Amino acid sequence: MNNVQGSAFVVGPANIRERTMELWKSGRQVWWLVTEELFRVSSAIKQAASALSEHRGKKLGVILHDRWAGFHQGLPPVTPCRDKSNTLGLALQMALMSKEELEGAGLKPPFNPEDDLIFVFKSVDEEIRSQPLVLTLLKNVMLSNACSTQYVKDRGASDGTEYHRGSRMIVLASTTIAMPEAIPELRPEIVPLPTYQALKNIALDCLEAEWEAYKASDGKDGIQPLEDTTFDKVILALHGMTAADAEEVLALAMVRHEAKKHREIRDLDAFLDTIESEKAQVLSKLPGLTYIRKNNIIGEPLPGYETLTAFLDDRLGLSQASATEHGLTPLRGIALGGAPGGGKTEIAKYIARRLGRICLIWDVGASKGSLVGQSEENCRRVIQIARAMRAFVLCDDVDKGGLSKAKDYSGDGGTSGNMVQMLLTEMSDPTSEAIYAFTFNRVPDLPELLRPGRVDERFYVERPNATTRLAILKNHIQRVKLAVDDEAALEKLASELTTNWTGAELAHVLVRAEAIRALAADTKIMSVARMVERARNFVPMCKQRAFADDIARMEEACSQFQKIGNRPEVVAETAAAPKPTRSRRQTQS
Repeated sequence: MNNVQGSAFVVGPANIRERTMELWKSGRQVWWLVTEELFRVSSAIKQAASALSEHRGKKLGVILHDRWAGFHQGLPPVTPCRDKSNTLGLALQMALMSKEELEGAGLKPPFNPEDDLIFVFKSVDEEIRSQPLVLTLLKNVMLSNACSTQYVKDRGASDGTEYHRGSRMIVLASTTIAMPEAIPELRPEIVPLPTYQALKNIALDCLEAEWEAYKASDGKDGIQPLEDTTFDKVILALHGMTAADAEEVLALAMVRHEAKKHREIRDLDAFLDTIESEKAQVLSKLPGLTYIRKNNIIGEPLPGYETLTAFLDDRLGLSQASATEHGLTPLRGIALGGAPGGGKTEIAKYIARRLGRICLIWDVGASKGSLVGQSEENCRRVIQIARAMRAFVLCDDVDKGGLSKAKDYSGDGGTSGNMVQMLLTEMSDPTSEAIYAFTFNRVPDLPELLRPGRVDERFYVERPNATTRLAILKNHIQRVKLAVDDEAALEKLASELTTNWTGAELAHVLVRAEAIRALAADTKIMSVARMVERARNFVPMCKQRAFADDIARMEEACSQFQKIGNRPEVVAETAAAPKPTRSRRQTQS
């Protein structure tokens, strides 16, 4: 099976209603839609059919079908299926049968065969997998133009029987893009997540009635209308969710903050935090994707990353309007390599906050599924969410996860290769506003991932020098809200006893371990002497044989990367003093 069609990632139109009308008028027979919002799509197709009926002066109906209820026209009510049309293959044949053929077979479907109809077959993923003969049927439908009325007339002419049936259009609505090679002519159109305008309409549906009630009752009922800027913040907070999820989360936030009771949203920040919290739960349902809330991200850069901050300042100095005018993209992606414990993940999250973007961590390996096409589907959904949210997507430790195993495209039927190809295509798409960041401890054997154009800059995080080590110690001492008993000894510890230590080693082996010991002793003063003793007994990673070779290879591989992670060494005051005159004996030697 080929799980990813060639044009599968050409995102379909957001306005399904207009697209449906266009395709019906053009004579499209089979339309394959990839969507998670089956109700939204069904409603839009019904609206299109209604508009077409009015325009044509002839009724165009919509019949829904799924394997649980068979043919129906929506909820409520759902008429129990009596003709076993819940079988996809049989339902497709019934949709194409004439009035005479249905009567001859003793079938009584809940639709008039003589009408022009659009059939929406929902949730067909499992059925196509379990009923492979359906693929042959679909292919024959397309090759023979079986949805047209002319096809029915030709069949009647061959045996002398007069058949009656209207025109047909078949819509396959699935949540995955997996389709076997049996139908290479069929290409999916992906329905994107709701845009700003769609989310605005959803929010208005939830709030507008309450606003009108507030005005009509002089503030005794309903909810006070939101200002435009406040309403805009609420809509932006809903980005990245489906229409159903957005409506549910907004209603939940209204209930939790008792907006109807108080006739207003009293605390906007708390209201937006509720939306953010619920969004994190919604996105956590997608395997491999983690939503990082703003309050879990540091508010200032780590010591030694001043060069990276300057790089971000340069990129932020370019306005979006100016960038668009000159055909430039301020930032597409970055890569951060270096030994473990250098703070790459933490600084990557800070970059998202610095850019004002939502931070998502994507574990590509965890996105792999056990079913055919499931891995690619999860990958597509992550990319779709990142696009809709204009998110900052962090692929952490790419040298160890699913991306690193995609080089030879073996062992999993090409699934890893498909996922990587989808990611590479997305990163090269100029219309995407998502930003991708990669961290690694060894340079991944995937040069096309880190090439210029997909990432703007590649950084190598060096092990901190003495000045940076002291800053790291003070930074973590401040985080634990304690103090030390000897500042001079702390400086000596940073300069002499912790050479080549990583930031993680400084933070956990020295500061946090001593903080726990101090608090256990009921004091808020940490002992530098105990930290010195612990430093002398600890063997840092750079001196461990298991890591030393990897660190050396990493330094060599990243020789062309921009180096960050260190502050300039502090120049001593005595450095400006005249050099002492060398003695004659020293000169001769």
